[in-house]
Amino acid sequence: MAAAPTGRWRGGGGHESGRERRSGRTRRSDERRRRCGALASGHVDDPAAKVRRDLQQDGLAVSPSSRRLQRRDTVEIGDQRRHRGRGKCFWRLQRNHVWTVHAPEGMPLQTGKKIPAVEALRLPAVRAEFSPEVQEALSADASLTTKIANVILQRHFPESLHQEILDAVNLTLEAGARMKRDAKFREKVLDAYQGCCAVCSFDVRVADVLVGLDAAHIRWHQFNGPATEQNGFALCVMHHKLFDFGAFTVRDGRLRVSSKAMGKAGFNEHLMSFHCHEVRRPLNPPLYPDPVHLAWHAREVFKGDELPCIAGKA
Repeated sequence: MAAAPTGRWRGGGGHESGRERRSGRTRRSDERRRRCGALASGHVDDPAAKVRRDLQQDGLAVSPSSRRLQRRDTVEIGDQRRHRGRGKCFWRLQRNHVWTVHAPEGMPLQTGKKIPAVEALRLPAVRAEFSPEVQEALSADASLTTKIANVILQRHFPESLHQEILDAVNLTLEAGARMKRDAKFREKVLDAYQGCCAVCSFDVRVADVLVGLDAAHIRWHQFNGPATEQNGFALCVMHHKLFDFGAFTVRDGRLRVSSKAMGKAGFNEHLMSFHCHEVRRPLNPPLYPDPVHLAWHAREVFKGDELPCIAGKA
């Protein structure tokens, strides 16, 4: 009998060694720290200028009307279970002088960690505010909040979610610079799907112009998703937004609805009526969605668990 492999199986062939797993954890840890928008500590001659420069590189959005972190500001994009470190930025940014957390003593800590449990951080008695240096920078430049918010939205979220995020923090932005995109992406994806939504076959045209149909990235553009047919679905505006919000994903060629999705008429009409149904695929097999990108969406965007399929469906 062959010896059991010592590494974890890795998609695409081969096993993942312990060293590779440690290296992967290190990269993810570095990425989390980068996303926290760390500001260099130590003495600076002009704190406001230093903070402004660092925040513009990769900062934090804040509503001008309130600098307290409310419960709704916890991570809501992607699967909650997979964001076990969602309280780390809130707590550890204190080390980098971005903000100060006001919390009662004796808060329960995460197991094996020196930071409070997420549930404890959501208590009404816990609040946070930007450090004096950051507040000085924001006060000195009224446009800085808008610039920071634009940076975050463009670097980390698809455009279909921008308005929901802005509404959640009571922030309105003027039209700003957008990330450079492949102008041909929409045309290529819609052609591959014959101008129909891959979920509901929506294909309304006005004067031979497709209306309400988008080319949706499977792996988000902000996370190195390529502008290719294999990383795209043709989706109507409703299913595009639902897809980007993690209400459904696609596995084994079938639509899978999230256990976190709920509702009545719209829920049944736009989601459950397609649950476990096959989604439309391009006529040309080489243009089928790449399983690697689909796995990324299921891992990073899809919320909760898949609902069970109805009897008679895969």
